[in-house]
Amino acid sequence: MNNYLETKHLHIQKLISEHYGFLIQNIEPAQRGFVGETFIINSVEGKSFFAKIVANTNTTNILPALFEIHQIGFEYAIYPIKTLKGKFFIPYNDRFLIVFNFIEEKSAENVSAKDYARLVIQLHGLKGKLTTPLEAESFSATYQDSFWDIWEKIKALRIQSKEFQTMKTELSDSEERIKRYWDFYHATAKTCQGLSLEFVPTHGDIPINVLRDKQGRHHLVDWDGFKMAPRERDLWNSAEKSTVIEEYLKEFPDFQINQAVCRYYTLFRYFDDLWGFLDAILKTNEGSDIAGYSDQIIETCFRELDARISKFIR
Repeated sequence: MNNYLETKHLHIQKLISEHYGFLIQNIEPAQRGFVGETFIINSVEGKSFFAKIVANTNTTNILPALFEIHQIGFEYAIYPIKTLKGKFFIPYNDRFLIVFNFIEEKSAENVSAKDYARLVIQLHGLKGKLTTPLEAESFSATYQDSFWDIWEKIKALRIQSKEFQTMKTELSDSEERIKRYWDFYHATAKTCQGLSLEFVPTHGDIPINVLRDKQGRHHLVDWDGFKMAPRERDLWNSAEKSTVIEEYLKEFPDFQINQAVCRYYTLFRYFDDLWGFLDAILKTNEGSDIAGYSDQIIETCFRELDARISKFIR
């Protein structure tokens, strides 16, 4: 570890010890996501905690609700640990440091359809039990002001990575199709704004953010998008006659999936992922990261999600 990282870890260790009262043995870097830096905190008592440093208030705003669902018996989520003064985070430079419980992951293989359905059923079943206010879905098409700016910056980049060049070529070849998606996305958002829909607590990114612990239990992580929204927000990627929907209807037999809402969330995921990966490429100088993000754009957006979207946009 270089001197900068060692100093940084010591600073974080000191802050957590002061505000949480933990006797810390060491701090280990964890896998970094798009939202912020992550660490594993190991205490001298043998307990571990998960820490995240974030820059935006979207994450800090959902912490009270995330804490409450744990308190009322939802056992399948990572939850924030309060400081000695009862706070959910502590200031860290111009960002926020949050400590969560730690889930010792056994594996991260794809969750089965029945386990996926069980998690969604349990979460949606919290409607009427959760008292902490949550942001409500507005169906506002995101990245209105920044998506095409980032697009032009990517086109102007001169990176010789094979993966980047392959992605850039496919991006250019797909421009007209993506513009059709963009227009349909905005039109669908307006359609959904005019619908009368039931809102429930939703995660928004369940298929990816599931950990399986050593006891075989599944837990939801990365709750940055926790909000009140239509049930389709957690079900859009399941076919109408899939095992997930069949299991879900056993618990909520009156539910009828709305295809317009599913189309909105499919397109939201497309542009959210595409914007996120392109933005990440602009912000990194690491060749391996650029190659990885480029591959993700091709695999996730131009293969997996394109296949779904092509069913309703010709």
